[in-house]
Amino acid sequence: MQSKIAKKLKFSSSVTILYGVTLLLLWQSLVPVISPNNSKVQAQASIITYVQPPKPVVINILSGIPVHINIPELRIDKPVLPGVYDSTTNSWVVSDSGVHFAEPSSPANDHAGNTLIYGHNNKWTFGPLMHLTPGDIVEVTTDNNLKFTYVYKNVINFEPTDTSIFDYKGLPKLSLQTCTGWLNQIRSLYQFDFVKVEKI
Repeated sequence: MQSKIAKKLKFSSSVTILYGVTLLLLWQSLVPVISPNNSKVQAQASIITYVQPPKPVVINILSGIPVHINIPELRIDKPVLPGVYDSTTNSWVVSDSGVHFAEPSSPANDHAGNTLIYGHNNKWTFGPLMHLTPGDIVEVTTDNNLKFTYVYKNVINFEPTDTSIFDYKGLPKLSLQTCTGWLNQIRSLYQFDFVKVEKI
């Protein structure tokens, strides 16, 4: 009698386990149907999103080598010659009646840097610069037919050995350099702010 009860219990346990396993498998197969939101989350997690990198900013710079300068208030209207430093004589190339663009400085442009034009302190070149007043206009024409307009700001004096003028990286400006002092031993730098550029 006890063996019959044990056999029935053993059979019932097996059937129960079998039913349990079947229900578990059935439940797992129905989970995506029962929980559609869960399947969406899983699908979204498997998608790799591509974020396009930002496009580089393109800066259009108008620039050119100075070939002519005009200062209407002072009646200075002259060609601009190339200006280079001669390391053998430790001096800049300069002429008695001409003005020169210092080639290590920035070309005339509407972006940044200092454009330096220099000349002797005489009546044929930059001697009249001492009569500039704030607000006076200077026009510089370049080799690629651009006309840059600048407005006079101020003048500073410095020693000939000071080369910091070539380190300037700020907004575009124009500097006109000449000599001053009893023996022309000091350098005067007349500074102009950039106003506009136009094609001619």
